[in-house]
Amino acid sequence: MSRNQATRYNAPQASSQGKHHAPQGITRPVYRGSARDKAEGYFREHDSRYIATQRDGDFHTSKQTSAYFTFDKEYARNVAPSGGTIIRQDVPREMLRQGYKFDDAPSEDWYHFVEKCRKNEKAEGRMLKVQKMNVIEGPIAGVHNKTLQRPPPIPKEKFKQVKQGDEYVQQVVFKGEALENPTRLPCRPTL
Repeated sequence: MSRNQATRYNAPQASSQGKHHAPQGITRPVYRGSARDKAEGYFREHDSRYIATQRDGDFHTSKQTSAYFTFDKEYARNVAPSGGTIIRQDVPREMLRQGYKFDDAPSEDWYHFVEKCRKNEKAEGRMLKVQKMNVIEGPIAGVHNKTLQRPPPIPKEKFKQVKQGDEYVQQVVFKGEALENPTRLPCRPTL
């Protein structure tokens, strides 16, 4: 047996592991606070209907069914309903890199993008392309949709970005074709 054949024989085959397989160490945990019954349904059936939302969010309009996760377990715990459960999933970093990532701190593009999505409007310029992307990461806006129903421009202080200590809490949304990606990954409740 030649050296190349031995190497090829011993190397794991990515295709035999599935499209979203990632060797240990190249995943990133994401968390979601959910009602206990929805979390149990998600664990049992791996169906996105248990985690999906259609109401307007930071990175989607109501025309796009989406699921939000955060990288901050404490934030997920804080937003979980009373008696709820924290869902943890280890997402391959490759899956996250397929989308768009806003800066860790809110930028002008982020403010305008969140405002358009929360108002259920099309984004403008290059942000229209971002709005159509299936995976988007960035800071969480702690603002109620009613606050954004005023005529523009909305003062930045109304966005109330969510922070833990000195850092902005980050989120990732899966929508469109990517909405089913997390359902194919192992998930578990976490404390």
